[in-house]
Amino acid sequence: MENNCFDFIKLCNERLSNMNEYNIARVIINHISDIQNISLEKISEEANISTASVSRFISKAGFSSFQEFKNSLQIFNKDVRMRRIISHTQRFMRTTPESMIDLLYHDAMNNLRQSNLNIDIDKLKEICKKLKDSHSVTIIGDSHELANFYTLQLDLLINNIPTYFFNINDENSVFVNHLDNNDVILYIDVHHEWFAGTRKTVMDAIKKKGLYTIVLAQDEKHIKDYADILYIYGIQDSNNDGYFSLPYLSNILSEMIYYNF
Repeated sequence: MENNCFDFIKLCNERLSNMNEYNIARVIINHISDIQNISLEKISEEANISTASVSRFISKAGFSSFQEFKNSLQIFNKDVRMRRIISHTQRFMRTTPESMIDLLYHDAMNNLRQSNLNIDIDKLKEICKKLKDSHSVTIIGDSHELANFYTLQLDLLINNIPTYFFNINDENSVFVNHLDNNDVILYIDVHHEWFAGTRKTVMDAIKKKGLYTIVLAQDEKHIKDYADILYIYGIQDSNNDGYFSLPYLSNILSEMIYYNF
């Protein structure tokens, strides 16, 4: 149920197909605080779209009925809000905003520092050589993770290495069928608890196909069996802090593309 609600938010952020879907998503999010009180007909009226289109959108988001969607979203909102309040209270209840800002800065720096301490130059050379020798590279992650690797994609492209982004939230692993043993997967992993649903499905398909896979991860227990090269960065069990290290790793790989090993 919670995963479906995360999928709904990702759908709104990343996978809206047209203006009709945008209008439906906008109306639903506008009513996020009173979602149980809104009807299918009210969403249809405010979005100026048929009720059938709203129902199809709810189905696309992964729900079997409008009532299931409303119940799930209401529970999700309360649950996540409570967890965020508890998390904030445990760390920052007795701190000033200035102290909170400083603590978050140190979280970021600690993750970067650990990534620097973990630097494995031989493994980075091996990764770069494999990327440069491949027929094509497919970089896999969600939109947040992929944004950090845009420069690496450009550097590979201008060095005549076809390089593609695959958004893990596209929920379609058919691209795997078009790859072969000369192609390379670069999979970005931030937190082990997020390795479920589409991520696992796509990685299972890649493993079954036997595609050469490079994995960047903060811990190995859930992903090591999928990796031909596993590169560990950041702090184990850290989640959002890992995003601070990804641009650093991407920049390292981008610059190393221009070395001859």
